Amino acid sequence: MLIRLAFQYFRGHIATVIAVVLLQVIQAMVNLVLPTLNAMIIDNGVVKTDIGYIVRVGALMVGVTIVQLVFAVLATLLAARLAMGFGYHVRGQLYGHILRLSIGNVRSFGAGSLVTRTTNDVVQMQMVVLMTFTMVLFAPIMGIGSLVLALTIDPLLTLILVVAIPLLLLILVVLLRKIRPLFEVNQTRIDAINRLMGEHLSGVRVIRAFVRQDFQRERFYAASGELRQVMLRIGSIFAVLFPAVDVIIGLAMALTLWFGAGRVDVGGIGIGELTALLTYLMHVLFSIMMATMIFMIFPRAEVSASRAVAVLETQPAIASPERVVALPQGHLSFSLRDVRVQFEGAPEPALDNINLDIRVGLTTAIIGSTGSGKSTLIHLLPRLIDPTSGTVLISGDSSSVNLKQLDLDTLRSRIAWVPQKAYLFAGTIAENVAAARGEDIDSKRVVQALEWAQGMEFVSEYDEGIYHTVHPGGADLSGGQRARVALARALYRRADLYILDDSLSALDYGTDAAVRGALPEATAGAAVVIVASRVATIRHMDSIVVMDEGRIVGTGTHDELVESCETYREIIASQLSESEVR
Repeated sequence: MLIRLAFQYFRGHIATVIAVVLLQVIQAMVNLVLPTLNAMIIDNGVVKTDIGYIVRVGALMVGVTIVQLVFAVLATLLAARLAMGFGYHVRGQLYGHILRLSIGNVRSFGAGSLVTRTTNDVVQMQMVVLMTFTMVLFAPIMGIGSLVLALTIDPLLTLILVVAIPLLLLILVVLLRKIRPLFEVNQTRIDAINRLMGEHLSGVRVIRAFVRQDFQRERFYAASGELRQVMLRIGSIFAVLFPAVDVIIGLAMALTLWFGAGRVDVGGIGIGELTALLTYLMHVLFSIMMATMIFMIFPRAEVSASRAVAVLETQPAIASPERVVALPQGHLSFSLRDVRVQFEGAPEPALDNINLDIRVGLTTAIIGSTGSGKSTLIHLLPRLIDPTSGTVLISGDSSSVNLKQLDLDTLRSRIAWVPQKAYLFAGTIAENVAAARGEDIDSKRVVQALEWAQGMEFVSEYDEGIYHTVHPGGADLSGGQRARVALARALYRRADLYILDDSLSALDYGTDAAVRGALPEATAGAAVVIVASRVATIRHMDSIVVMDEGRIVGTGTHDELVESCETYREIIASQLSESEVR
């Protein structure tokens, strides 16, 4: 998975990859010259007390070292550029794909897991890519080159590696098989930590109001403890690995010195050659150690890559069709025909046998008890969900099209939606209303939209006006202020359908009435759907739809429903006095 993701990025940066490889090859080859030059200084300069030779070869060593340093710096810079670019590429892919996933897709992964996959998992892959271009390319060249040069100095002493290398590889293989499953568990437990943190931060007021800090702290400590346990198990494997490698390397070096001293004593090799041989043997063993480190972190990166690919390969449950049908011309109206929605695992359908027309220029209100299916119904219109059966149609001047035949972006660009829970993004009020930045913002229309939404009353109190910066989620605004900015965001857009999902309930009665009075001008003849919980909000609407247990139990004006719909009478009886009903 990791190689596949890397190839997708690197095939567009072949020149940089080739440059890194060449720089690492040259750097390694230059580095291999240094022990030989050092041996020459010892055997031909120090032993023979030839100062001039020492100075000449020493100067050559300095020059070689500078060349090696330059190539090493350039290789590392290019490798870092490739690794960071790869991380940028994968993060962008993940984020863009997550934006296209349906609500059900997001829930199946979990918000905390998606955050981990986009951040921590990408960092793991990025680190391996960086080490691949800095160590993995360098280590084999150094190891193989050093082994060849060591054999040319003394093949008998080099045979010590025949024992050392297989032992190192055996330890590596055994520990790799143990560590990969632990990395998989580790990443899922990081998911759990992120999920709990998200719950705690978003629900902090509820936690404090119900004095549940100790309970939540215990939940977090339990999840953190589970992560700690798996990290300790991973750490215990590393605790075995590195001392074992050190012992093998130390024994190999000790044996080389022991037998090498005998070879020097009998004149088999010179002191300088023994020094060079030790250096080359150290390079070989160090290369194996670097490879060991790479192979120890590679499983975690591979797990991270598989988690990222799992997201990227998830097909959005709701997507544009391969063959897109053009949107009908003219003002748009919507129709639901025999619509049924049943969520996975639910014993009963959320909506059943829904037939409804939402017409141009009319305001349709939807009212019903909690859980009656109001929000589910309006989520069908911009295709936030799809019906289990039945059809949702969109009609223009002379034709009708199934929503599933339309391009999603085109459809949603013609709909303005105010969610039940108003959410604002970090930025200015103007940016939130226009859902844009910089020159894309029409400041005059922002002000107009805020006036329609009755928001200029509080916005004008800020010194910066519409350019006042709000915190993420609109945390520095009251519920009513957030609702008005969210409403202005919908009214800023010129749409064919405006959906207000119980968004007026956060407003006081006076502001509610003012907003309703401004809607005809703001929506300019488009179709409007208002989900409401207050009868006073909808009693003067063109059409009122009454829902109960996922079904439409009444449709008509306020007066008609008072006469014909028992459910509607029960709702208004709980909210209005008898004199207010008429």
